[in-house]
Amino acid sequence: MARANKWIVAPAGDAALNALGLDTQVPARHVYVSSGPYKTYFYGPYAIELRHRANRDLLDCSPVTRTVIQALRALGRDGANDETVSALAWNLTDEDADALLEESKGLASWIAEVAKRIWKERHDG
Repeated sequence: MARANKWIVAPAGDAALNALGLDTQVPARHVYVSSGPYKTYFYGPYAIELRHRANRDLLDCSPVTRTVIQALRALGRDGANDETVSALAWNLTDEDADALLEESKGLASWIAEVAKRIWKERHDG
């Protein structure tokens, strides 16, 4: 559905945390942020919820950056601690960390700061 409508989609909340290895629990609800409308789709026994988000959070970012941004939003400013930064730095490639640093410019200042910390830990290890 997202491809057919050319929506940009990224996992949100618990799904983003799980995708990045920050949480081992598999989310019970499938929630994604999207450049499309708010809508819930049913696929077999699953409900897939799409939540509209500002395009600046989605359009000009790589899929990995979109997922990291959504995971950080789920954790909140206080949840983006040293352990989270280390886990993300370990799970991202150098290229992903470089893209995150560049693409986080212009987002909320605390997200851009966490991106800098991730990049620094990834490259300075």
